[in-house]
Amino acid sequence: MKLSELKINEKAKIVSICGDDAFKIRLNNIGIKNGAEVKVLRFSPLFDPMEIEVNESITIAIRKKSAENIEVEIIE
Repeated sequence: MKLSELKINEKAKIVSICGDDAFKIRLNNIGIKNGAEVKVLRFSPLFDPMEIEVNESITIAIRKKSAENIEVEIIE
């Protein structure tokens, strides 16, 4: 499942990130990496960008196109 497919308040664990090295490094620098837990907080009115919480500590906005490159596994 892709991060962009999660619904509000759903939690998931990042399984893999697709993209070039620069993209992966940029995400890693803000805490988005394999094994990190993410939770969708809200979407903008047009569903792009989306606001997520990473590891219950930081909140960021991410574009839908970027979120489509992040594979996640839902946490119950």
